[in-house]
Amino acid sequence: RHLAPALFLERAAVTGLEAANAIRRAERLPEQPLQPYTPPEPTARALQWQGTRLMLPDGDGLDFCRWLRGDARWRHQPVLMLSAQPPEESSVRSLGLGASDFIREPYYSYDDMPPGETDLPLAHFSIEKDRAYVLPVIKAAQVFNPDLLFFASPWSPPGWMKTNGSMNSGKLRPEFFDAYARYLVKYLQAYQAEGIPIHAMTLQNEPQMIDKHYPTCLWNGEEQRDFIRANLGPALDAAKLSPQLWCWDHNWNQPEFPRAVLKSPEAARYVQGTAWHFYEGSVEEQSRFRLGR
Repeated sequence: RHLAPALFLERAAVTGLEAANAIRRAERLPEQPLQPYTPPEPTARALQWQGTRLMLPDGDGLDFCRWLRGDARWRHQPVLMLSAQPPEESSVRSLGLGASDFIREPYYSYDDMPPGETDLPLAHFSIEKDRAYVLPVIKAAQVFNPDLLFFASPWSPPGWMKTNGSMNSGKLRPEFFDAYARYLVKYLQAYQAEGIPIHAMTLQNEPQMIDKHYPTCLWNGEEQRDFIRANLGPALDAAKLSPQLWCWDHNWNQPEFPRAVLKSPEAARYVQGTAWHFYEGSVEEQSRFRLGR
């Protein structure tokens, strides 16, 4: 992400083995049994927060997760992996807005409905599912560093808003653009009421990724442009909210997507930056993009 170094905040308590599985998915490793891995045992500070053990690893967090996998003492113990960097030493944290593909439970949004039903007034909106793990971890991190900034990224809108009725794959239906804008506003308001102001938000994690096995939602640049300028931007104005909006949120090799957003003055006035991933393309694209090439 080009505006600030960001670290992903794990959404739930995980065991050492589950942490290792999450790392495999993040590294895009093929589906196969975990192989033995025994790095030197790293050091870590173990802290207590409301009866939960917080593990703050020193050094490389990936090695730390691999060590948890290989050490029988931790393989099935609940730990909260805050990040590779202690929260008092970092400035920006990433939050999944609803379920990401790393959670331990069924995927969820903040307004799930039975198949075939909708909720245009968002009467069922609730962040209650985040109270078990997510909110306590965020608040623990705030204790260590009260100046932490948070940016949020949705993996998918609620399934009832989408073309396939599911959080996995599909697209946001245009007739639900307004409802989705109000949904995002409600999230910002709910977290603010918890004492967690959202500094910035992307519109979609990896909008050119579609997968039937976990939450994804396909967007093109023109759709994101129209959603920002006609729905989300005005909804934020009406609610008197002003988080930074970062468009795109995917790889270096598709700069035409954010260009489509930023070429529109009506959309660009709401956008403060572009979020990039490094899985495909090269970092030089950011410089070319900034120079308008």
